Amino acid sequence: MTEDAYEQRPKLYNQATIIIFSILLSTFFGGIIYSQNLSAIGNRKQITPVLVFCIIWNIVLFKLAHRYTDNFILSFILPNIMGGLMLSIFFWKHHFGDLDFKVRSVWIPLAILLLIYGLFVGLRFFGN
Repeated sequence: MTEDAYEQRPKLYNQATIIIFSILLSTFFGGIIYSQNLSAIGNRKQITPVLVFCIIWNIVLFKLAHRYTDNFILSFILPNIMGGLMLSIFFWKHHFGDLDFKVRSVWIPLAILLLIYGLFVGLRFFGN
């Protein structure tokens, strides 16, 4: 591959990043990362449907899970795993297919993740 062709490839978050951040925060956050990929390839029209799917997914599955169990893994982690897999397998295949891309660094989403978890820990610590 020539240097010019390498430089013209879009920088996208990979599928593993989408799954991990979906699990750790929510399918909606994974959808935001996925939407940044759509924006990077110029497919902005598909961002709204993806985010609407993520919101509906979270509402429906969290309500169903909370109806049947109070277990954190079953009511939070499992719906997020399934949502992240939906984004990174089915949606990915539809929007990106076999697109050749450069992997985008995860430092900014990781910093946001740590900030959110830090706020929760701080609120819990200082709230008591």
